Amino acid sequence: PQATPQEQSPPCQVGSGVKAPRITFRTLPKLTPEEQKTDKVKSTLVAVISLTVSPEGKPQEIKVTKSLGHALDKKAIDAVNTWKFDPATKDCKPIAVRITAEVTFELH
Repeated sequence: PQATPQEQSPPCQVGSGVKAPRITFRTLPKLTPEEQKTDKVKSTLVAVISLTVSPEGKPQEIKVTKSLGHALDKKAIDAVNTWKFDPATKDCKPIAVRITAEVTFELH
């Protein structure tokens, strides 16, 4: 008989026996010269992103929680999609965990 796949449990929160994931690779989005000329770019731009880090260390279910506007939000999500993590663990086993991350835009 074939084993049935286990239902995926919702992501855990860091704490109470859950060790946080550790980022191992991160790219930052870049602003185009046109985007840098807008009034918005007087200081560092930071988008806040909520995501799930899978047991394989991959970002999933990426959502913007502090928006910078559609075009910049898309760049932030695209950058986070390239990130890699050492996954969170509970009882020494990799698990999915929901985290919040800040994405800082690089100025050229």
